[in-house]
Amino acid sequence: MNSKTLSIYLRSLIKRKVALLALASLLVSSSYAQNATTSGSNNDSGDAFELPTVNVTGSRISRFETEATDLPVTRFDFDAIDSEGFVTSGEIFSELVFTGNADFEESQDGPNDARGDVTSVNLRGVGSEFTLTILDGRRLAPHPLDQTIGFKASLLVNANIIPAGLIGYLDVLRDGASAIYGTDATAGVVNAVLERDYSGTRIKARYGWTEQGDFDETSFSIKHGFNFNQGRTNATFFYSYFDRPNIPSTDRPYSFPIDHRHRIPEEFRADTSSANGSSNGPFANLIPLDPAGLPVRLELIDETGDDTALTSSSGSFHVQESSSSGSLIAHQPQNGVSLDNSTRSRGTTFEDTERFDFGEFTDLTGSAERQSFFTTFRHDTEDGNIMFFGDLGYYRAETVQRRAPSVVNSAAAIAVPKDNFWNPFGPVDSPNRISIANGFGSDVVFRTGEAPIPDEGLDVLITGWRTADFGPRIVSVTNESLLATVGAKGKIWEDWDWESGFRYNRNKAEDSETGRVSKTGIVAALARTSPDALNVFGGPGVNSAQNIGPAAIEVTRVGTYDLGAWDLSFANSNAAQLFGNPIGFSFGTEFRFEDFEDDRDPRIDGTITFDDSVNGRSDVSGVSFTPDRTNDRTVVSAYAEALIPFVGKENRIPGIHRLELQAAGRYEDYSDFGDVTKPKFSLVWYPSPDVLARVSHSKGFRAPNLSLLSDPIQRANTGLDDTYREEFDPDNPRNDGTFSITDFRSLDPDLGPEFSETLTAGIVTRIPQWNLTLTADHWNVQVTDLVGRNSSQDIIDAEADILNALAFQDFIDDGQGIGDVAARGSPLIDRAAVTQSDFELAQTEGHYPVGNIELVRTTIFNQALREVSGWDFGLEWQ
Repeated sequence: MNSKTLSIYLRSLIKRKVALLALASLLVSSSYAQNATTSGSNNDSGDAFELPTVNVTGSRISRFETEATDLPVTRFDFDAIDSEGFVTSGEIFSELVFTGNADFEESQDGPNDARGDVTSVNLRGVGSEFTLTILDGRRLAPHPLDQTIGFKASLLVNANIIPAGLIGYLDVLRDGASAIYGTDATAGVVNAVLERDYSGTRIKARYGWTEQGDFDETSFSIKHGFNFNQGRTNATFFYSYFDRPNIPSTDRPYSFPIDHRHRIPEEFRADTSSANGSSNGPFANLIPLDPAGLPVRLELIDETGDDTALTSSSGSFHVQESSSSGSLIAHQPQNGVSLDNSTRSRGTTFEDTERFDFGEFTDLTGSAERQSFFTTFRHDTEDGNIMFFGDLGYYRAETVQRRAPSVVNSAAAIAVPKDNFWNPFGPVDSPNRISIANGFGSDVVFRTGEAPIPDEGLDVLITGWRTADFGPRIVSVTNESLLATVGAKGKIWEDWDWESGFRYNRNKAEDSETGRVSKTGIVAALARTSPDALNVFGGPGVNSAQNIGPAAIEVTRVGTYDLGAWDLSFANSNAAQLFGNPIGFSFGTEFRFEDFEDDRDPRIDGTITFDDSVNGRSDVSGVSFTPDRTNDRTVVSAYAEALIPFVGKENRIPGIHRLELQAAGRYEDYSDFGDVTKPKFSLVWYPSPDVLARVSHSKGFRAPNLSLLSDPIQRANTGLDDTYREEFDPDNPRNDGTFSITDFRSLDPDLGPEFSETLTAGIVTRIPQWNLTLTADHWNVQVTDLVGRNSSQDIIDAEADILNALAFQDFIDDGQGIGDVAARGSPLIDRAAVTQSDFELAQTEGHYPVGNIELVRTTIFNQALREVSGWDFGLEWQ
């Protein structure tokens, strides 16, 4: 049992005098939670176990009266929710013991994440995308910023837009609800039902602070409702405010400094796994380039002719403090920095201080300010046959969080030009060129043949440099939501309940991030030949705003999602008779439209580009090219549901106290994926008044979300090994994952929907003399044609098998030569032209010559089966 599960049950024991203990939880399963709240009664014979009926017509768990215990439904009333002291709806959902970790949450900080005040609901840990989160039985628009989950972009409902203080109760349906709410409700439904009959005024205020650091939280809410028109009309108003500052990492000793080796015994400090930090710091990793633009190895020659390697075997060197071990030459004595002939890696000694400590620049928790205004309205006609209802809500949240400064790495393909004022390998007349003539103790020469570097100097490729002088990145996110609902319900044809409503929900998110690096801007700053040039060779603190100039930029992203839906439903709990028992029947229809837009920064969407290369489509270092996206769809649906009592009050027999079948089906027609019909069947059997067994089976359908259905995007990935080239060129950092490789993602033209099948079976036993209920359920969810993406590394490994079947002579037989690209590799991989070095290395080893990988084409397509199952065990005592 995890700590979350334990804590919620202990609070239940203390605050509600109800102990609910999960006896077991297997896989991603969780147990039953708080006791269902019920109203009314159909306990027709005084039986101990047949619990009171829940009238759930308004919340649409079912369209007619049914018993809460007949369905795996758990209801949380307002008092139970309020006693926990939750501030947001997201906190409520996260504390439900049968929910898994949220896929959307505010700690996300990547430029392609859904950042800010967001959270999602994940029933049983199957995945948030398989849980349908609704309000008053009607859909909500997803949060407009997507996030990659399970190798694909996902759009999820932000539960924080639901006003926590206005929730009357929560209904959680834990088996497939595809036939009632939508064919995409695979894992279940979480339905928040607003309170519409509140009378009085309720004011709540809370203030809290921490003993360590300057951190506090303030929350305030007011709810006011009143009745008029002889009690036939009610209006309720709700306003809430929440504010908290940020917590800098420097406020907590466990997060700053990030190097934790001082916390462990000295004899274990050689194990650098506790060093943390990053090799990409303000002390740059670099590679000199020869006149042809290729990595070159250099060495130092002093006046006596002694030589010292200045670069590694792959041509790499880095900047470090002169006092650090391995320093070769203090090329900028005024800054106390030197060069070392390697790539900076994890520190190997406790005294190593040059790895970058994120804690100095980051927040453990960002600042947040949240406001929510909501009003509900209800009016009954004088004859009581019709009730009109409506609500209007507005939510706004602003979050600010500091993140570590940006990194310029090999993916940016930015080189310090030879004329840069600070380049130690610059022109002969440069005051910073390393040469004996300029007062240094050595000259720089090519390591092969000891030829001096050209008089005009060498360009230097930046492979890892953190822009600490730019300051931290500041991520500011503003989320807004406008929601309006109008509708009416009543009776028709005497016994038929009807309901119709229209909902409009518009969500908007504005994401901005300062401290990002423009590639064109940094090239311009590096190109200066005077001291105001950007200096990547001097360590931290050497660049002023004048040096940085146009390199530091702000990047923005704006997303919107609009949803409009109209529905009409009819229900009758006594539509017909079977063996003297009432048959319930309901049917309805729904129409909805959805519109999605993701407007990326001009430097990311291709409006402003760095160059014509694949990586050059984005002008922002560390952020891949992503086009603007707009998509829309309409969905028309219809459903029908019946509750058929084969055995009930009028015809009970020994061993069958009650036997009921719930049968439902839903038809949906998507404007972009065609039509589909999906069923659901549920059977409930009471062998005695105190024991019931139930089983349900449903099928579902999920169309790809509107974010996926867009133009191809690209991502720059590090950590991908060029499996084939490593065999004959093992020392090249372009082959071992150090350099980034572009992942170009596109849709399979035959991409289709996902299909699901959910099976739930359980038993409930009650011991009335002890007020004790025991439950056990098994559930299984299968998803076929799951939408996902193939692995870049798998594609690279598969190409290695193809190339390993060839030999060097095959390259010659193909009629290729230097400058050609391999023609017999994978069509999913683009490689650079074969260089002379590639040709010679491959020839020596007898391999088929190929250039470095530049791009891998991955595809979003329908994959194979995914299956998740688990057991729930519960004990409830009141």
